[in-house]
Amino acid sequence: MSAPRVLIVGAGGFVGPYLAREFIAAGYRVDGADLHPSPALPEGVAFHALDLLDATSVRELLAACEPDIVVNLAGFSSVGLSWREPRTAFAVNVDGALDLLEAVRLCDKQPRLLLVGSSEEYAAADHALSEEDPLDAQSPYGLSKLTQERLAGMWRDHYGVQAVCVRAFNHTGPGQTDRFVLPSFARQAARIALGLDEPVIRVGNIGVRRDFSHVEDVVRAYRLIAERGDCSKIYNVGSGRADPLAAHLQTLIGMTGKDVRVEVDPARVRKEDNPLILCDNSRLRGELGWEPRKSVDDALRELYEGFLRTGEASR
Repeated sequence: MSAPRVLIVGAGGFVGPYLAREFIAAGYRVDGADLHPSPALPEGVAFHALDLLDATSVRELLAACEPDIVVNLAGFSSVGLSWREPRTAFAVNVDGALDLLEAVRLCDKQPRLLLVGSSEEYAAADHALSEEDPLDAQSPYGLSKLTQERLAGMWRDHYGVQAVCVRAFNHTGPGQTDRFVLPSFARQAARIALGLDEPVIRVGNIGVRRDFSHVEDVVRAYRLIAERGDCSKIYNVGSGRADPLAAHLQTLIGMTGKDVRVEVDPARVRKEDNPLILCDNSRLRGELGWEPRKSVDDALRELYEGFLRTGEASR
């Protein structure tokens, strides 16, 4: 019996190589698709150049690979940038998802399709967010992910496409660009430790509390949901713990061994910034037996040491 096959679209991004390793460890043959390959992709991944917005190429790739599972990681992932490039956010997150839904529908052997949404779909709340909490996206990014999710429901109900959706909360780890908050803190801290910058870290609103997971825990959740998740349900993916960004910043400052000053940079402050975003992961734990194995402190240490070791901090 041949090994099951998974196609990871968006394999060249931050999460893709981690997810590829997760599926390889679980015994899958892995195909990866993206505009460009990533040197971080593990050996054994069959790479395919793909423009997700080329519907014909998407259909041809699925027909050629005949995957058992398709995972779409090819999302426009920046909330802040989505205000400056809303058309791009919708093109990638909505049109791209639609191309995949149609390609899956037209496959002779329909694979399961995992679409990754976001906690940004939810309305602001002062409690842990469950999958039943109200949705009220407050950014073009969040709205694009909500629209993707609604399309998946339509294609599932009307055509029988096996599309399962997750709402992912914040996650981080080595390889994530410093356009995101914790890698930004870690890179600045590493530059200070190396004597490349004055001992000042520039931040946005560090009083907000966010639920961060280690990327390795997140990809294990994705695999479990892709394999066994109920397509009629949404699955939150998050740690279930939210700390102020200020606490993570102090952890990183402590790693430098230096007296570091913190300054607020108005350009880094979001106008719309929920005070709390916290995941209720009861469904993921209860139905699929998922538990986090790493902490956000593990990710912070790995980010910081990675910037020091690879020299990325000096760029």
